[in-house]
Amino acid sequence: MTTAGNPRGGHGAPPTWSPDGSRLYFVNSEPRLSQAEIWSVKPDGTDLVRLHAGTKVYEPRVSPDGKALWFGAQNEQGSYALYRLPLGDGGRTVTGPAEAATAVRAEVPRSPSFSADGRKLAWSELTTTASIWSLPLDAATGLPSGPPAVLTAGDGRATWPIFSPDGSTIAFGWIPPGGSNDVWLMDADGGHQRPMIEGPAVEYGNDFYPDGKRILCFSDRDGGKFNAYEFEIATRTFRKLPIDLSDAISIRLSPDGKRIAYHSKRDSITINTWMADLTTQTQQKLTFDREFIGYPCWSPDGKELALEVRRGDDIFIGVMPSAGGTPELLNEKRGLSWAFSYSPDGRRIAFAGYRDDTWNLWWIDRRSREEKRLTENTRLDVYIRYPSWSPKGDRIVYEQAETRGQVYLLDGGPATPASP
Repeated sequence: MTTAGNPRGGHGAPPTWSPDGSRLYFVNSEPRLSQAEIWSVKPDGTDLVRLHAGTKVYEPRVSPDGKALWFGAQNEQGSYALYRLPLGDGGRTVTGPAEAATAVRAEVPRSPSFSADGRKLAWSELTTTASIWSLPLDAATGLPSGPPAVLTAGDGRATWPIFSPDGSTIAFGWIPPGGSNDVWLMDADGGHQRPMIEGPAVEYGNDFYPDGKRILCFSDRDGGKFNAYEFEIATRTFRKLPIDLSDAISIRLSPDGKRIAYHSKRDSITINTWMADLTTQTQQKLTFDREFIGYPCWSPDGKELALEVRRGDDIFIGVMPSAGGTPELLNEKRGLSWAFSYSPDGRRIAFAGYRDDTWNLWWIDRRSREEKRLTENTRLDVYIRYPSWSPKGDRIVYEQAETRGQVYLLDGGPATPASP
């Protein structure tokens, strides 16, 4: 019913029918979720129209009378509410602006559902809190030498931890409730936490440069367009890199600071891995997959990339020479394996693994392909991401998040918004 690139972005959000079955409504979004839109189309794929644009939009549902579209969305200040968009012309146009029908707050409204008579509306509101955790390791065996400990606190999201080359400092992303992505620093043991790059722009601290004095950043500070920057910690100054990476996702700096690996949908209908050479200012496509090969991370010697390789519903760990070549799968166990870093000797690859309905911290041996689970999470509402191996080999730090939710009811008829 839709085709790649029309409209631009992903069409993966579950579509919803109009009550009479004459139209479908769906959300499309850009890769970084900086823009989302609601579109409508006929079942035969014709009459594609855009109805609404915003930053983050979730699961639109049409009221039983067909006169309004309800959805969760983020406002310009970063907070969320359930919105009502009035429809006209058989549901193919809007007759007024989207208005918040519930209180605006930090929780994200999801999955609105109408009662059979159309007079009641139920939905859930979710909030996720994420912290940086540290797991001590025996440097020789790579196995835990003690229990994991939490390093950060707060109601926002601490994410994407990366070590400085000497292992003494951790940079991490911090997203306060209703705020933008900032970059903070802390000591390896969690001490001396301090902001380094603060909004209003969206900032990502992706990797340290080899000297430990600079950070590769990705930011939309240039008029909303994402670019790669070199950020000097001591002076807090930015230098835009002279190479266009506006379509790049998950940029990672090589150990020698001369190349950037990333993934993109450029020249493809799906995600593939690319390489940018900062010396020659050239870019090269490394993979040509029809499903998904992305999220590259570097081996310590810079000669290899570990990759996420999608096959059907599963994601496996692949490796390939950083100069290019055919990816080799290291594992083929059902589930998700999201690689992020190598051990200092290059022997093991740390990854967030989804097995038996839960997320845990794992590593896989590069040569023997043996897998080891390092944490003992059994909770379904917890996820683990971005395991970063210390250059000293004595610990892995990672993001661990917990999602909480409540169900709300709007009673009295969706046509007349009321307080839930």
